[in-house]
Amino acid sequence: SFLDTQYSFRLAKLKLMLRSSMMGIVYRKCLCLSLSERSRFSEGEIQTFMSVDVDRTVNICNNLHDAWSFPLQIGLALYLLYTQVNYAFLSGLAITIILIPVNKWISTRIATATQKMMKQKDERISCAGELLAHIRTVKMYSWDKLFTQRLNKRRELEVKHLATRKYLDAWCVYFWATTPTLFSLFTFSIFAIMGHSLDAATVFTCVALFNTLISPLNSLPWVINGMIDSVISSRRLHNYLSTPEHCSSELTISSDIVKDDFNRNTETIYDPTTVIIRNLCCSWSSTSTVEPQIILRDISLQLQKGLFIAIVGEVGSGKSSLLNSIIGEMSVISGSINSCGSIAYVPQVPWILSGSLRDNILLGKGFDTRRYEEVIQACTLDVDISTMIGGDMSHIGEKGLNLSGGQRARLALARALYHDSDVYLFDDILSAVDSEVASWILEKAIMGPQMKRKTQLLSTHNLQ
Repeated sequence: SFLDTQYSFRLAKLKLMLRSSMMGIVYRKCLCLSLSERSRFSEGEIQTFMSVDVDRTVNICNNLHDAWSFPLQIGLALYLLYTQVNYAFLSGLAITIILIPVNKWISTRIATATQKMMKQKDERISCAGELLAHIRTVKMYSWDKLFTQRLNKRRELEVKHLATRKYLDAWCVYFWATTPTLFSLFTFSIFAIMGHSLDAATVFTCVALFNTLISPLNSLPWVINGMIDSVISSRRLHNYLSTPEHCSSELTISSDIVKDDFNRNTETIYDPTTVIIRNLCCSWSSTSTVEPQIILRDISLQLQKGLFIAIVGEVGSGKSSLLNSIIGEMSVISGSINSCGSIAYVPQVPWILSGSLRDNILLGKGFDTRRYEEVIQACTLDVDISTMIGGDMSHIGEKGLNLSGGQRARLALARALYHDSDVYLFDDILSAVDSEVASWILEKAIMGPQMKRKTQLLSTHNLQ
């Protein structure tokens, strides 16, 4: 009893440590994925990884010990039965062996049902997250029934596969639960047919051994199913954790390269704040087994300090891909990208925190009153702040739900300007605002005094 208690305590402690570590690994992996690889996994899938799959993988700690201890207990009990009824126990053992293929077939069906159930669970969690993220819009347009039907449909499919799995579990447990009864019936029958007499000592000893077999025999199918679940979940986690990460080494900081390349140009040649791209070929995905599809081919570009360069092209011409390649979000097939200095990137779809407007601009940096006021004026956020009840401390909602598209774009721009980086990459940020505001931002923010001696690269499809 003492040893069993210590075993349970230490095993529970080990499982808790493993679970915490694996959840942390899954979370950190999510932060390290590039944009292209991150799009392969929905939020629902990642949440399932951190909850269901981690738990099932950790449960292998129990199953591994049970997998070797239960057969040992069964073998020892069978040997003791042999000492009591000689070879008569083989008849009961034959019944057990016959049931093994049946349970193997059931276990295979359980694994298939589990995979389908997990897939439907991922879709349901993703749908529920989408519904909660836009619950205000759903309520305003009275789409409650529509989204409820969508959610219930996914839940029904999940429950359908879950029911299939539970029915198979029941059959598996039934076969193994009846094994001791069949074992004793056939053993005593064959023992009597062989001409031996059944005395009280033999019967009660055998019954005690049969009862000893009940626990491992009944638990063994659960151990098998648990190990199957652990293998499935570990494969899902392996597929996720083996995804290539955002490789920051593709952005090489080398002032020597910059000096050599720009030694013949201007007086700012010794300032390392620049970006150099040589014969670059990039692809979005690096996991494909076939030849990767090259998005950018033979791109060469040199950005010196203080220059403002606009990339003008049609929608889908690769402007955003070029900016993403500079910040390391694309997989480099050939060529090189060399970057010196800090880089601020303002995407087309702004990333907004659930907090106040000021918190989104500062983003952990110290508050500088003068620079803060200059930035919000340059981005015309002062007018919006004046109309808010709480000013810049107003809560803007999750993902900026309380802001318009133009306000979110200007907020992302203000954040980049406030952090005073060396290189600025603007991904078509003027398309979300009207022409008057765009002219103001271009004059006061992008070309303003706070951007002097800053390297800027702007992508746009607007020729004006």
